[in-house]
Amino acid sequence: MSSVATERGRSGILTRLGMLAAAALCGWCLDLASPDTAIWPLGIFAAMVFSALLLAARPLFGALIGFVFALAFWLPHISWLTLYLGPVPWLALASVMVLWATLFGALVPFLTRVTLRCYRSRGARTVVITLLLAGSWVLRELLQAAVPYGGFSWGRFAATQVNSPFIEAVSWFGIAGFTGVFLFLVLLPVSWVYLVFVVDPPLTRSFFAPACSLLGVLALALVPLYTTPKTGEITIAGVQGNSKSGIFDDRENGSVFADHLAASKTLLEGEETKLDLIVWPENAAEFNIDESPLHRQRLVKLAEQADAPILVGSVLADPVNGSDKPRYTNSALLFNTDGKTLVRYDKINPVPFAEYMPHREFYRALAPELVDLVALDYSHGQTPAVAEHRGTRLGIGICFDITFDRHAELLGSDNAELILALTNNADFGKTDESAQQLALTKLQGIALGRSVVNISTVGMSQILDPSGHSLVAIPAHQAGTIVASVPIHSEKTAATQFGALLSALWCAAVCAPLINFRFYQVRFKQHNLKEKH
Repeated sequence: MSSVATERGRSGILTRLGMLAAAALCGWCLDLASPDTAIWPLGIFAAMVFSALLLAARPLFGALIGFVFALAFWLPHISWLTLYLGPVPWLALASVMVLWATLFGALVPFLTRVTLRCYRSRGARTVVITLLLAGSWVLRELLQAAVPYGGFSWGRFAATQVNSPFIEAVSWFGIAGFTGVFLFLVLLPVSWVYLVFVVDPPLTRSFFAPACSLLGVLALALVPLYTTPKTGEITIAGVQGNSKSGIFDDRENGSVFADHLAASKTLLEGEETKLDLIVWPENAAEFNIDESPLHRQRLVKLAEQADAPILVGSVLADPVNGSDKPRYTNSALLFNTDGKTLVRYDKINPVPFAEYMPHREFYRALAPELVDLVALDYSHGQTPAVAEHRGTRLGIGICFDITFDRHAELLGSDNAELILALTNNADFGKTDESAQQLALTKLQGIALGRSVVNISTVGMSQILDPSGHSLVAIPAHQAGTIVASVPIHSEKTAATQFGALLSALWCAAVCAPLINFRFYQVRFKQHNLKEKH
């Protein structure tokens, strides 16, 4: 008897170890599905197997599955953080992301068991469990993009599908809405297999759910881009100086500005097309360009030569109520040919632990050398992200700004007709960080139905049309310029109008088992009262 129990114990341990190994494989595959590798079918495989593991687990073991899955995904996915800053920031950020996955790894098995208790119909169970799986994925992504300190809007499932035939559906559903719809369709067979082969194996099996899944996925692949009428064109030049513009790069003061100025002059010497706008990347004008007479004069001359304004990124220092301590902002300034600043945008979403240090004294006690590397605390911008220039409403985002849904919603609500995304990827070297960021930027452009001018100090610099197609590009880590006639669109896409509502509905889907559980409790109490009487 004891030998049988021992054998069962060993079998159970091996089964659990196999499930954890499968969870790790899923996390690794999800990273491979993301840019720069971008093997998009692996993203579908990872979501399906990971979901199946959670359904087969109890809540405590589900938390461990979520932990292993997230660890295998996040550690390689954001390994670019180690390039200059070492392992501490990398492990700290990965730990926060892993915590979210761990919590949801426990939540899904718990709510699955609530569903089995409250729903008797296999069809209802299949739908509710699939809603739970898709909705929990959407909710987790939205929460980790908001908490803590404004969150980190990275590693989104939709980014694994930017090269797939399904991505145009983002223009109808929005990024979160697309994630929910797509995962519901591909996870429907997972819920069906779990119910039919694990929970309650029937004598006869209906293949209605897998058939619906297949037809739904095929239909999603045929969904066309939500197109809006083109209202005009604007000719834009983007400049990539390929500068030494990282935090620890050994450079002379003014060299980043000089690199972009030289590339701009080379462009104008051979460019016969009439330009409407020149765009430099984040930090290209270095520190306090608004107060630098020499640099300002050079920009004005360049604008006069091009007969077009120039949008440049610069760190600005503003006095605060007469205090000696200034307020710093990561900003974009639009200079006119007469030297006037036409537009100023201050980055609304500065990066915690990089552009400002929250709770500085607390974290200094833990890692004083790393905390002191963040010398300036940038303020959250208060200026409008959308400004009108020459009849075109320009929507501006700096670096990680554009990856946040809240920033995209701000651009959409203010009816930006074109997105200008300025960024500096120099701190991440030749890693895949810039490819990941470009994919997230492309998703926001498709959802908004807007062209995107994505300009980086070192790449990847591209101009994208509203479908996400690259019109022109500069190879990474090369100095150069790009020029394109960029289409302007004014009307809102379905994603802009209804995407926020759809994402909220997917988050609410997680609560469906709990709502019915409450009804189940009420019915149970009523039944007991009747029996007593």
